[in-house]
Amino acid sequence: MPWRPVPQTHHAPHLSSPNPDPPAMLHPILFVALENNARFSETVRHIVDHWHRGQGHSIALFLVMLSIVMVAFWVLSIWDRFRRRDTSTRPVTVFSQLAREVGLDWWQRLLLINVARCQRLRSPTTLLLAPSSFRHYTKRYLDRAGPLRRRALGAQFEGIARHLFDAAPPCATAPDDA
Repeated sequence: MPWRPVPQTHHAPHLSSPNPDPPAMLHPILFVALENNARFSETVRHIVDHWHRGQGHSIALFLVMLSIVMVAFWVLSIWDRFRRRDTSTRPVTVFSQLAREVGLDWWQRLLLINVARCQRLRSPTTLLLAPSSFRHYTKRYLDRAGPLRRRALGAQFEGIARHLFDAAPPCATAPDDA
């Protein structure tokens, strides 16, 4: 039997009518949002017409439209999360600000961030807190390096340690009683 178009028995509500009556399957906000774009409104009318007539391909069109709306909301949520993120409390940001204040150059900061990542530290700032933690984690980092890299990085780590911990100003002590 050849395909023949199904006669239209009733019409979908027009989006431009003053009181639209959308079917229960589609949210009224979707109709309002798409009303301004003629191409989308025609597509929505087409979906609603075929939905009421019970044709199988209307489900596919409905699912495609629903997928487009879901992807749009997903993109908006990612954009909103990106817009609202607070970078001032991230461990690497705090470390970079602190390391810049104590006078480490960008290469030294990058090297210490790499040490912290390889040693799975929660924050690279751990390396700046005490000489013992600095030496412990850099030694573990150097144990995994080859001999030439170990020699080159060892000298850099010693220079950083001297800069951070040996150049500290003397602590204030109580005056002598004598």
